[in-house]
Amino acid sequence: MRTIEIRPQSVQPRTMEQVAEALRDRSAVIAFPTDTGYAFGCAPGVTGALKRIQRVRGLNASHTWTLLCGDESCLGTYARMDTAVYRMIKRVVPGPYTFVLEATAEVPRQLQQKNRKTIGVRISADPVVQALVRALGGPLVTTTARLAGEEWAFEDAASIGEECGDSIDLLLDAGPVPPNPSTVVDLTGEEPEILRYGAGDPGPFGG
Repeated sequence: MRTIEIRPQSVQPRTMEQVAEALRDRSAVIAFPTDTGYAFGCAPGVTGALKRIQRVRGLNASHTWTLLCGDESCLGTYARMDTAVYRMIKRVVPGPYTFVLEATAEVPRQLQQKNRKTIGVRISADPVVQALVRALGGPLVTTTARLAGEEWAFEDAASIGEECGDSIDLLLDAGPVPPNPSTVVDLTGEEPEILRYGAGDPGPFGG
């Protein structure tokens, strides 16, 4: 595992290009800071990396993966939404929200929730995430950084390094980042359904 120190307020594009190259060309698994805490991530369609994250987290086929996108256009590529849903999302992004929507054909099958064919999508305001997806040129598959069977997520990079070791390839160390989970909103039905209350104000979705 390689550790790279990151300063969120002065992210170096060259560093993000190196991380993106590892994700694309070397099927890397990374741990990185977001606006809602540390996360594990890999490039879409990289089955080996995805399986490694599944093992670390203890995830099964019922898990709804999240794609971190850079803008609304990316959301529309990977998730189906009508005009009303699009306007609803546009009012609150970027921000600490994850939206569950029907997946498009662009989403690799192994990322889709097995029974419902859905995908989680979000646009983060975090400067590290924004720089990373920009360098990658597309979305990043992500899930909260915590171990299988553990309720609490990691709060700092040092703990991730100690507990995960060779399970990840790159650790982007931004120091302590207290977990503050995103608000998860299911937009596949006639009315929004809040699946998890978190950092995002649920008010726009009836919560």
